[in-house]
Amino acid sequence: MKIQIVHDLLSGPELAVARRFARARRGGPAVRGKQQDTPFGRRVLGAAHERFPELTGLLTQQVLLRFEGNTGLLHHDRNHREDRRFSLLFYLEAPQKGGEVVFPFFDPWGDPVWNPVTEACEGLHQQGTFFAKDPALESWMVDHREQLFTVQPRPNTAVLFACHKPELWHFVCPVEDGQRACVVAFFISRT
Repeated sequence: MKIQIVHDLLSGPELAVARRFARARRGGPAVRGKQQDTPFGRRVLGAAHERFPELTGLLTQQVLLRFEGNTGLLHHDRNHREDRRFSLLFYLEAPQKGGEVVFPFFDPWGDPVWNPVTEACEGLHQQGTFFAKDPALESWMVDHREQLFTVQPRPNTAVLFACHKPELWHFVCPVEDGQRACVVAFFISRT
């Protein structure tokens, strides 16, 4: 499976520290840049390396702390970075409703599927475009999310997926009630 989920990435006390760190920035824009250089970022990254052997030998490119309400962007994390190998989502806070990450190329069991979104994504990918702001595709994914591989946000849960695979397009459903707070980390090859 190209998408891995680990629950309880941090211990209870570590998660409490992470939430305190995040709470100070709530309501503002995404915090970009050198989060990996903070004690909080180092602990999340250390725990990720312990739980995901695929990250061995890779460098951390960037760690973002995001607070999102209405999201809804269909995209691929490669984003013109040939050396980008993996993306990690680590949830600090989950909304009461919405905010799911939908992987349209897979059914709920991880088997490949073909649908209007995958067809559109393949065309965009071949053109070198890694974002699709298309209300019809977004609506289709929200309406069909139960038929696709969908990750429900849950605090202290990490989701790892490959950025170098063309089929790892994903969509973050709009948050309908509450807030989605997560750490997003990108890992690159050393070469």
